[in-house]
Parts: sequence; structure tokens; C-alpha cells
Amino acid sequence: IRFNSYYYRLKGVFSEEDYDLAIEILCLIAEKNKISKKDLLEILEIEETKQGIASVLKSLEYDGYIHLNTPNYRFNSPILQAWWKKYNCH
Repeated sequence: IRFNSYYYRLKGVFSEEDYDLAIEILCLIAEKNKISKKDLLEILEIEETKQGIASVLKSLEYDGYIHLNTPNYRFNSPILQAWWKKYNCH
């Protein structure tokens, strides 16, 4: 219950398209433990929307979900990461 606000907050912050992208990004990071921006673009196959992914990543960083530890993105909290993986990734 404590982490549900992290999930529901995304719906209020992002458009529907960006919300889906944010969920997918967070699941990729949660499942892989860390991932580079280059690998995210390759996996998501959205080279044409680099600015869109950059904007979502900045928002997720600013809101405290993830951080960039060059060259990889990671969750700020291993507890949030474990919760995210268990309850939000399929």
C-alpha cells in the first residue's frame, strides 16, 4: 500500500502515451536492475521518439523513481524496485 502512490502518481503526471512508456521503462529497469539509455531505445524500438523518452526519463528522475549512474539508469530504492517488479510488471 505504501508504494501504490508511486504507481498512481504517474497517471496524473503523464499523457496516456507517456504513461505507458514510463511504466515500460520502469519495468525494464526493475527487471534488469540497470539499463543504459541506448539499450532502452533499442529494446523499445522507438528511435524516432528520442526526445519523448528523454522527457519521460527526466521526469522519472526528478520525481525520485530512478537516477542516472553513468551510463546506466537504476531505481533510487531497491525496495521500490522489488515492489515495482512484483506488482507492476507482467
